[in-house]
Amino acid sequence: MLFRRCQWSGFMSSILGSEANFMERASAFVLIDQDSDTIASEAFAIRSRGFAEIAVVTNPIYQGRGLSTLLCSQLVQWLMDRDLQPIWSCDETNAASWRVAEKLGMDLSVSYTFFKRAAHFANAR
Repeated sequence: MLFRRCQWSGFMSSILGSEANFMERASAFVLIDQDSDTIASEAFAIRSRGFAEIAVVTNPIYQGRGLSTLLCSQLVQWLMDRDLQPIWSCDETNAASWRVAEKLGMDLSVSYTFFKRAAHFANAR
């Protein structure tokens, strides 16, 4: 299965609890270098309540060629054709991700904070 070859397949499956859940609630677009059979870039959309959060990763060998923008533009159109509202989230220090989002017509409409469990609670029961 092509999904299992993706760099983020494990991460995406873990977010949704399993590969089967990913297949049911998400979509993936992949660009493959036909000469080397290498996955050059992959874009994912996790669908929920009329929205689809996009995630993209490009193999370092292929970065800087506009592949994320190309792939995500196709994914955004595919989502919109299905009446899903694409959303984009990224770390504020990830300039490359910001540039791709802006090229896709995204704007900063919401900012939010993530909380994580403090290290001193890690072993607490």
